[in-house]
Amino acid sequence: MKPESQNFLNLVLKNADPSIMTIDISANEQKAAERRAAMDKANPPAKIEPKVEYNRLVSQLFDLKQNCKCFEIRVNDFAGQVHQLEGRITEELKEKKRCVAEGNLRGERFYEHRVELLEDELADAKTRLQGARSNNTAAIRALKVFDGHQRIAELTKELGL
Repeated sequence: MKPESQNFLNLVLKNADPSIMTIDISANEQKAAERRAAMDKANPPAKIEPKVEYNRLVSQLFDLKQNCKCFEIRVNDFAGQVHQLEGRITEELKEKKRCVAEGNLRGERFYEHRVELLEDELADAKTRLQGARSNNTAAIRALKVFDGHQRIAELTKELGL
């Protein structure tokens, strides 16, 4: 055997029909749809009682609302932390300037070091704030996308609640 023919891919590419290497996506999707239809026919979904479905939907809606409140509180907390850290940095910079004016080199270095630490904390707090904002946005989006309001109203009438 030649060295280049020892590679399986080379053998396939040289000797095989190129149509073997292609996939007909539409035929593949059609076969998958037929398999799903056969599985749905063989295993029909269990009928859910109206009260159980109502309780599930109301619970899901409640959870979505609680998530929105929770993440809003977290965003407010992290925003407060960022604001507080910015205020502390401002105060430390004022103290550093006061020490520079007095000629206190030790105090100047002390406050400079404190400002650096607070800036690191501020960067971490801003990162946490950004994460909380994205979680809050996702929670709000999930609540807006919730499509069970109409079904809850139907079940409420059906159950007489």
